[in-house]
Amino acid sequence: MSAPPLNSAGGYNLEFHAPSDDAWYSVRAIFNGKNKELTVKFENFGDGEDLVFKPDRFVTACDLEEFEARFRPVSHQLQDWECREAKKGMLVCVSHSADGLDNRFYDATIEEVIHKDHSVVNGEEVCSCAFVVVWKHGPAKHLLHRKKIESICIVQSVSELDPAVASFLEVARQEIEGGACFKAPPFSTHEFSPGERKGSQRSASGMWFMQGDDEFKVGTQEGLDVGELPLLETSDDDDPHMGGRYALLVDNLEKGISPSEIVQFIHRETSVLVEAHISSSFFYETCTKAAIVVDSKRNFHEVCNLLDSPDHLVISQTGRPLVITEKSLPLSTYRITTQTNYTQIRKWLHGSKEQEKHVLRIVTPALEEYRRAKQLKDVLTEFASHQKCLFQTLSKKENEIKQHFSSAM
Repeated sequence: MSAPPLNSAGGYNLEFHAPSDDAWYSVRAIFNGKNKELTVKFENFGDGEDLVFKPDRFVTACDLEEFEARFRPVSHQLQDWECREAKKGMLVCVSHSADGLDNRFYDATIEEVIHKDHSVVNGEEVCSCAFVVVWKHGPAKHLLHRKKIESICIVQSVSELDPAVASFLEVARQEIEGGACFKAPPFSTHEFSPGERKGSQRSASGMWFMQGDDEFKVGTQEGLDVGELPLLETSDDDDPHMGGRYALLVDNLEKGISPSEIVQFIHRETSVLVEAHISSSFFYETCTKAAIVVDSKRNFHEVCNLLDSPDHLVISQTGRPLVITEKSLPLSTYRITTQTNYTQIRKWLHGSKEQEKHVLRIVTPALEEYRRAKQLKDVLTEFASHQKCLFQTLSKKENEIKQHFSSAM
């Protein structure tokens, strides 16, 4: 007899971040160990809107990490008598309607709390304060909005992973470690939209580097005294999945692009400071690669959302789309041996705004440039996947040859 499906404790006790509309929804998760399936059920929606995930839809450990980050405990509705607990810089989940009809929930940070005297209605305290928030994602990303307390929910920290989600991730992780070249994409953006939602649904930097002698070395940049910046050796144990510094590999960059141009673009769009490491390229290659390093998991997801968003593409001046080929790479992959002084970089960015070159830009699906770039990106992504499998095959053949000669000795 097989074990019964493992349910999330406490009903709809989770929030799920849907990439189709970038909003958060109240859900519960059910793991079926027999079928190795995770079912995500949306509160106030029928069974026909359930999402079902299988391990073979995840290709890399980074895919799983991104999927895990889409779950968190249900946010706490801020009560009228709790308004003074809301502080500037606090992460909150806030309801927002782009069309005045359909309320959805998006993350924001509190920019200011405008305190006002409370009133008493029918014996209950009523908060009249206003909350100015800056949206972190969604249709109003980076914009300021003024909200009332009924729109504000406090995001809860993840003390432990939901047991149903944790069980599914463990099975998926084991299958990834087992190895497989070609798999279906982890998910497509349209899958995460439970029906045509109407009405309110409660949910709730860089240093500049040159490459030479197979190692990245510190280069120089006008206005930046790199001699004043501290150096910090990183070890092979610098695991990006455990916190600390994270890296992702961006391909299909224009030859000649500078690290400063990458850093400026990312900072302009996200306010995140990063390190950019340009790789050398062969003469027959039409593009180059770069490793982008960030200093926290939150900033890592911010940069990923910018460079690998389902809602837009990042392209060069000639229309070449950026393609992320690897995420959350160990820093030892690039033998990066420096850590940026972000205070110095922030000063440099502030002083270089007038000279900033817009060599990278964002295009949306409504533009012809987007449709052209999307086709190019799909071809490049397919090529990168095929190339990765070729390297895996090469590594396997090399090991077979080594084992053959080792056993013969």
